[in-house]
Amino acid sequence: MTETIDPQISEDHLRIELTVLDAKLFREAAEWPQGVRSRLLFCTKYEDAIAPPWPSDGKQGLSVWVGPLAAFKDPKVRLLWELEKRRKRSTIVVLTSQKGRAFLRSYREMGTLLSDTTLAPFSFVRRRGREWDSLDFFSPGDSPFMEGAKPRLKRLKQAAWEYLVDTLAMVDPEIKKEYFETLNIERNVLLQATTEALRRRQLSPLVGIAGECLNKECLFGLLEEPLLAGVIDALKGQPAPPPSEFLLLAKRSMGEELLLFGDGSAKLEVGQILQGAVNRTGTANEFAVSQILQELSSSEVAGSERMYRVKVDWRYSPDREISSVWKLKSVRPAGSDPTHGKVASTMD
Repeated sequence: MTETIDPQISEDHLRIELTVLDAKLFREAAEWPQGVRSRLLFCTKYEDAIAPPWPSDGKQGLSVWVGPLAAFKDPKVRLLWELEKRRKRSTIVVLTSQKGRAFLRSYREMGTLLSDTTLAPFSFVRRRGREWDSLDFFSPGDSPFMEGAKPRLKRLKQAAWEYLVDTLAMVDPEIKKEYFETLNIERNVLLQATTEALRRRQLSPLVGIAGECLNKECLFGLLEEPLLAGVIDALKGQPAPPPSEFLLLAKRSMGEELLLFGDGSAKLEVGQILQGAVNRTGTANEFAVSQILQELSSSEVAGSERMYRVKVDWRYSPDREISSVWKLKSVRPAGSDPTHGKVASTMD
């Protein structure tokens, strides 16, 4: 049977933030790979994700969490995970350094650590050279593909398939009806239901990575694994911000660096002043661009969307919240002296 996923084709770009709980996986530069759909990929260190200031009105796009099981045991992970749910972002968990025989035990422990019943096993992946090889859970272990496979792999596939179906049955009446009537669901039907549940934020796929297969060089490439890529392609992108405005994608180094996204009608340059919304003290956050570390365009067409990674000098620093929308100021205002990238102590 040919597998199909009905994508929501959109001219907008899907912004994918990878929150990395293992510093060895962190990638400084963002990427904008060109393919069937454009995706803007960027990383946020866990230390930055849990520290203020936080975006004043949340973020859009897809949130991918990457790290070993031990890292998810930090109590702050659960709090930040719940914040992601309130932000209404689709979420995926990539669990690294896994062994096949322990993967389902890790999956059950993750459900407890995050107190989340929407987690469902999606696939178990390893890398052979430049290619990703995956054992997915959209069919039980009795499929023709599994002929000759080791018994433990068949048991893993069967058990993970049951977990996936049970999770979908809680949110999809059609899956529940078919499962309890026939105890069998067509692979393509289950794949479509998983895609739709992720799109509606009713399910969070969990991907296991075998051993030490994942490193920062191939981190973004993992999202091109065919089955995972197909599900992500079906997610709706986000529109570009209004002209001459920039959206905050992420902060780094506790606010010394910012990732900003614009529609391309305005260009960021060193020395420019950007202003955010008025904070609780009645002052608008404000910074000067001191250095442009990266500039990335969605295409070579003039006016195309752009991502900037900039080093900033804060003139009016944020406290617990940072503006999600930034506007250029044409005149350099009077105000506090630049702080040379250091955010005020009110963030602590």
